[in-house]
Amino acid sequence: MLIIKPPLSLMIPFPKLPPALLAGCMTLLPTVLSAEDSTQALTYQQDIQPLLKEYCYRCHGEGKKLKADLDLTPYQSPQSIFKDRKLWLEVLEQIRSEEMPTKDPLPSAKERAALVSWLDKELNSIDWTKVKNAGHVTIPRLTKTEYNNTMRDLLGADFQPGYIFTDDGEGNSGFTTDRDNLFMTPTTIEKYFTAAEGALEALTSDTLEPANIHLESEAMFMTESKVPTGTYADGKLHGYQLRVGQMTLYNAIEIPVNGRYRIKVRGFSSVTKRGIARMRINDQPKGDFHFTDESPSVQTIEVFLPKGSHQIAFNMVPQRKPKGKKRIKFAGAVAIDWVKIQGPASLGKAKDASLVYHVQPGDQLSEDQAAQRIITRFVQRAARRPISGAVANKYYGIYQHAKTKGESYRGAVNLALTAVLVSPHFLYRNELAPADARDGEFQLDHYQIASRLSYFLWMSMPDDELFELAEKKQLHDPQVLRQQVRRMIKNPKSRAFSNAFLGQWLGFNSLGESVIPDSQIFPEFNTALATAMKQETVLTFEHLLKNGNSLLTLLDTRATYLNDDLAKLYGIEGVQGSHMRPVNLSDRHRGGLLGMASVLTATSTPTRTSPVLRGVWVAETLLGDHIPEAPADVPELADNAGLNGKLTLRQELEQHRKQEQCASCHDQIDPIGFGLENFDAIGRFRRKETGGQPIDSSGELDGFQFDGAAELKAWLVKERKEPFIRNLSEQMLAFALGRQVETYDEAPLRRITGALEKNNYNAMTLIEEIVLSYPFLHKNNKPESTEQ
Repeated sequence: MLIIKPPLSLMIPFPKLPPALLAGCMTLLPTVLSAEDSTQALTYQQDIQPLLKEYCYRCHGEGKKLKADLDLTPYQSPQSIFKDRKLWLEVLEQIRSEEMPTKDPLPSAKERAALVSWLDKELNSIDWTKVKNAGHVTIPRLTKTEYNNTMRDLLGADFQPGYIFTDDGEGNSGFTTDRDNLFMTPTTIEKYFTAAEGALEALTSDTLEPANIHLESEAMFMTESKVPTGTYADGKLHGYQLRVGQMTLYNAIEIPVNGRYRIKVRGFSSVTKRGIARMRINDQPKGDFHFTDESPSVQTIEVFLPKGSHQIAFNMVPQRKPKGKKRIKFAGAVAIDWVKIQGPASLGKAKDASLVYHVQPGDQLSEDQAAQRIITRFVQRAARRPISGAVANKYYGIYQHAKTKGESYRGAVNLALTAVLVSPHFLYRNELAPADARDGEFQLDHYQIASRLSYFLWMSMPDDELFELAEKKQLHDPQVLRQQVRRMIKNPKSRAFSNAFLGQWLGFNSLGESVIPDSQIFPEFNTALATAMKQETVLTFEHLLKNGNSLLTLLDTRATYLNDDLAKLYGIEGVQGSHMRPVNLSDRHRGGLLGMASVLTATSTPTRTSPVLRGVWVAETLLGDHIPEAPADVPELADNAGLNGKLTLRQELEQHRKQEQCASCHDQIDPIGFGLENFDAIGRFRRKETGGQPIDSSGELDGFQFDGAAELKAWLVKERKEPFIRNLSEQMLAFALGRQVETYDEAPLRRITGALEKNNYNAMTLIEEIVLSYPFLHKNNKPESTEQ
């Protein structure tokens, strides 16, 4: 496979196809004929398609086994080729690079020139400054994350009521924000009812009689049946002692009402001065209790618990095994005396200045008057736009009907508010065309832009300032939009954007959840370390955004964010405490995405590193190249490859790639992966493999020889920054729009990448230019018109 550097004038990193992809296609070089002269009289049906049939279809069509699963026969017109422009740009570059064919018959020089000239003209002779197509986006339903955040900002309290929803899947864009992938089913509607009722109940649950559950340790259940209870701390504590990881202390609890509950644990570190017990609710980690004193103390964690039966469980948190030790060592041992669950806890300011029940019936207001004010205001905020009095009155009618059936004032109000929360006004973002709009393109109104902004950068509803600007009709002003972008990025709510975009783009979202290294090989890995790994990447990205630093620092930088656990993993001394903080790096291998444990762990197998996975990740995720799937008849390397002490992982891969169908791809992806081999499967730096053999991290790409991550990163910054910036721009635009990037998006993408180049790749410029782009501020009302 040849990785192609695109002409800078095109400003597009063409995804790369291996020779296998176009095996049978021609090696064509524009030689004698000029593009302009040669294409004057050429037609697709009479001149170009016959050449494709003769030299390309034999491997990529005509009913034969398709190489690289690529069929070129459906392309029956110039329009169909242009519609799939990205693929045909790959074809064109393969033709230019003389990669194919490897077998006779070969095309003549004239035939080569004709194909190259015709494709180049059809694909690139476009004045993109005149192209405007906003693209069609399905009416956006709130994602699970957007729902939880919107409920938080609407109700004034963070209950995460969407915990009962199924996780949203990725759409064609690669993101869960892809609106075409967000369906509504009867089961989903039922869950929306449950979530809405529970959240509204939780909002006032602290006014009910509080629950007080007390569990004595010795009365709880222990997974290790032969472990006895004991008396500790000179008789001051009696109960179970958690000493090893598999020991779990657990019990069933019954929660009477939705709300936030304080969970208190009395215990102490019975072996060392530091013991950590992790609490799980229904097998989901909810927090750690740190006991740092050898005398008993009470530690408290506050969590949201829904009404119903749950299992509460505690076990030890392991620390890394000391060098040279084979057994896992735990961070002390914790003896637990008792556990208390108290609540619902007061919401404090969230309830005192309630965003929902902002008025109360009394001397000045009757119950009906108070209800009408509450419901009318709630409908407006939930819909995130002005709603007519007639619509608000329909929800007020639900309250009135409930009252006539004997429902209490608060119960009737909550029924009306629940109806709002399961209505399309709340669950969907209104991006409908105005009534007087013609079919096709239209500019989003000010309230629609306010929502696009807030759900892009906060993944939640607009705040009062955005609503005010929408009301004043100021959100079509580019300067106002730039000001809002900068304000919103600095708001802590932008963390939701950073978490979602980076986690999904870079692929570390599931780290510590479904992506977990083998605990026997990597006992150091735990939930807390996984969280720190992800936070390092997110905080680094946020820093360059808020400070307007270059996006190229994502590839290489001399600073990062660490806490004590992650610093120990990296072998960096002097970092104390669990909070993340900026740290300067002296090790050139660290710094940038390729030196971060989040990426290095997510691109490894549970048992070992994978140069292939890491190489593909750099090529596809960072640079936007396309790497075909491995042939089905090619076996994967064994999980224990490189671990038997005989051959290194590199040596086993080199034997694997001797197969002809493997070599072309592996020649380009393996050197990248080998350059990162000094990092093990959880991101620790090493000089030797597990079997003791020294690691060879050298490689060669496009004639450039490098050794190790530091030199690989330098090559990426110098030689591959254009495709990296282009790909990052594509990914961010797709995330913001809620759809995959299409051919007609070339125009805004060129403007975005051009602005980035002029501004030294300033990260804030990327966000601003996306928000100011034509497809962000407009919408196409007809799906079929986007094909024109």
